[in-house]
Amino acid sequence: MMKGKKGFTLTEVLVSVAIAGILVVAVATVFIRYHRLENRYAVKENILTEIENIYEIFTGSPADFEANLSDYFQREIEFSEVETYLYYDGDFRKLSDSETGNYLLLAYSQEENLYSLKITPHHRGEIIKFTESEFLREIRVGGNNEE
Repeated sequence: MMKGKKGFTLTEVLVSVAIAGILVVAVATVFIRYHRLENRYAVKENILTEIENIYEIFTGSPADFEANLSDYFQREIEFSEVETYLYYDGDFRKLSDSETGNYLLLAYSQEENLYSLKITPHHRGEIIKFTESEFLREIRVGGNNEE
């Protein structure tokens, strides 16, 4: 600033605005990343809770799994060639059909007294990986309720 004159030069104002803009962009970027991570965490928690509910239905009575799952989901669930899709919206409310790409793929099979269930969670069409395996849980329950 020059002596004897009050105020800022145009260059000083532009530099100040540029610095403020850079700071706003940096803070906004951090906030957006945090919000996305928080949303992903919430989705994984919701899906994990739903998988645990289905796991409890399965281990409670593997032979009656289809009927009990239909009661829980409040609609008829049929396994076509031993797999079915359970659809959800973005807020994780159950749906009868999916446009969101949020679903659980259940592969259920029975051979004599051995029941098998594989649950693969999908969010926006992508497999969610909780572990290094693409299947969160593979549960096998035999006649003695062994896991």
